[in-house]
Amino acid sequence: MAALYLPESLRMVVRDVNLLFLSTDDSCLCQMAVGFVRAKDCPGVDVFSAGLSPTSVHPLAVQVMAEVGADIRAQTSKGIAALPVQA
Repeated sequence: MAALYLPESLRMVVRDVNLLFLSTDDSCLCQMAVGFVRAKDCPGVDVFSAGLSPTSVHPLAVQVMAEVGADIRAQTSKGIAALPVQA
C-alpha cells in the first residue's frame, strides 16, 4: 500500500504526534484516512477521527479499504466528545 509514505529519515524524527481527521459525520473519508495511517504503522503517531454529527462507518468505505489491504471493520464513528483529552 503506497498511499502514505514517510521516508526512513523522518521516521526517526517523528515522535508524539497526534493526528486528527475531523468531518461532519465521521463515516467515510476520515475513517479511510485513519485506516491508511494505521496500515502504515507509523511509530510515534496517534491517529484519531471524529465528526460533528457522527453516524456509522459507511459500508463502501470498509469495502474500498479492504480492496487496498486495510481493514477498518472495527473502527467506529465518534463525536468530538469521545476524543481523548489531555489536561
